Amino acid sequence: MDREVAVREPRVPEHLPERERSNASRARSPRPSTACCTRTRPAASLAVPAEYQRTVPDRKSDQEHWVTYTDWSGSIWIGLRLEKKAEDTGGNIAGSAAAEMYDDDTRFGSRRAAATSSTWTRGRRSRTPR
Repeated sequence: MDREVAVREPRVPEHLPERERSNASRARSPRPSTACCTRTRPAASLAVPAEYQRTVPDRKSDQEHWVTYTDWSGSIWIGLRLEKKAEDTGGNIAGSAAAEMYDDDTRFGSRRAAATSSTWTRGRRSRTPR
């Protein structure tokens, strides 16, 4: 029994005037929302078994965005941490999702290549450091 979980972006504050709420809603969404300005769309989703226990940060003391699902034994866990571009003070997040993907691919690809290379020796495959 799997369940799908979505981490949602924060809603547009209700105290804003109607014009500002609709502008804020449009800025987040590629198409304007006509039904309600406080609709949210998932920032990420993941599927976890239904029996896993959910853990989230305390909203009063912790401003981070994460969720963790753990099995009953505690030995298997699935975690998701959301880093928002608006909260990135160090400039660590690229300008778009595609740019971030290419940046990650470059970093992880160079680590894989530097760690090991595979060669064939006398019919056996051996790993030698570069």
